[in-house]
Amino acid sequence: LLALPRYWDYQVRVDVGPRTQEPGRPRNSFYLMAFGSDDVLEVVSTGGARNRDISLDFHTLFHRIKGDWTYQHGGFTSVFTPYAGYDLQSIAFGPENRFDADDWTLGGREDLQIDLFPALTLRAGADVLFDHFVGELSLQIADFEEFPGSEPEIPPTVYAPIINSFDGAAYLEADLKVGPVVVTPGVRATLSRIRGRYVRTY
Repeated sequence: LLALPRYWDYQVRVDVGPRTQEPGRPRNSFYLMAFGSDDVLEVVSTGGARNRDISLDFHTLFHRIKGDWTYQHGGFTSVFTPYAGYDLQSIAFGPENRFDADDWTLGGREDLQIDLFPALTLRAGADVLFDHFVGELSLQIADFEEFPGSEPEIPPTVYAPIINSFDGAAYLEADLKVGPVVVTPGVRATLSRIRGRYVRTY
């Protein structure tokens, strides 16, 4: 039995703008972060009573990019967060049987906050997420008894789903301070779409 692992990862972040707000002046700051990893494991079993080697391969990879733009002026704060990602999953059992999946995501979120009074803070926001999934499953299901001198070829059974989905939401809430007590009423609405069907929740 032979196991061959391989792994790497990375993480990068860039910050632009001041991190603290100067009194009486607006603040603009932005950061961009990227991170990901790649894992590969190959397992090969040889020898014994088998007439051929058996291999099992795993591959997992992902990338993420996330940004954050913050604007502050007085009691008003705006934070916009875009993000994108990619995921890959792959499993192979021998040369004939394998499963591959690719998943792309793209989204963004906006959060607003304003301090109207010392005892009242309002917050509102919205977020959206798009997802595109492509998979492929290939299996060698049937087999034939070989005749002398023949080389039968069996086409694999392939299932390749493609799924697109969307999720969106918006919210509104408030912080009401009454002495040492803080009351936070709020409302949130979501809309999802997958395989042409919509789902709404409140």
